[in-house]
Amino acid sequence: MKSMFGQARRWASAWALGATLLGSWVGTAAHAAPLYTQAPDPGGEVFLSTNLAQNADSFQLGYAATLNSVRFYGLDIDLSTVTLRLYAGDVVAIPDTYTTLAGTLTRGAVQFQTNILGTLFPVYEFTLALASAYTTTADQLYYVSIFSTNNWGWMSSAAGDNQSAFRDADGSAWNKLPPDLAFAIDGERIVSNDTPEPASLALVGVALFAAGYARRRAA
Repeated sequence: MKSMFGQARRWASAWALGATLLGSWVGTAAHAAPLYTQAPDPGGEVFLSTNLAQNADSFQLGYAATLNSVRFYGLDIDLSTVTLRLYAGDVVAIPDTYTTLAGTLTRGAVQFQTNILGTLFPVYEFTLALASAYTTTADQLYYVSIFSTNNWGWMSSAAGDNQSAFRDADGSAWNKLPPDLAFAIDGERIVSNDTPEPASLALVGVALFAAGYARRRAA
């Protein structure tokens, strides 16, 4: 009886090892992290971004992802007046084809103070936590547009392609000029688990060896 119990334990251990290793290959949980960042430039400028003077900037990921939040940087503003839009494509090519991003918008800590005509104003980090994740496509160009119905200044960034888009009210044509604008995209990279990596295959091989060993001891 003790021998049979020991054999059963060896089988259970082998299969548990195999299941654990296979599980790490088939479906490893992803964690939200910064996917794209254009940090605010302390020595940069602030650009008016209202419903009558809209600004937007682009990002492009080399992989599919789910977006969970958008962070952006600028002067203080009534949060209820802010609109965020996401364009899947070049805004110049497809104006007014966008998704309005909904969720919970919060104001974070002051990043630094910027000088506007001799007066220092604090630059805040704002975060829009999306009500539902937005799935992006690999290598697709996206534009984020952020504006307020009140006067609001969006901080520039020294990162990116040295180009952002701007226009007047809805229906106007977009134009492009420097500089970049400060924002970040957070989310989870979508990893295909159809094909195991060599390291994963090696781990599965170890598990199968353990199962075979237990079987030989049981025979």
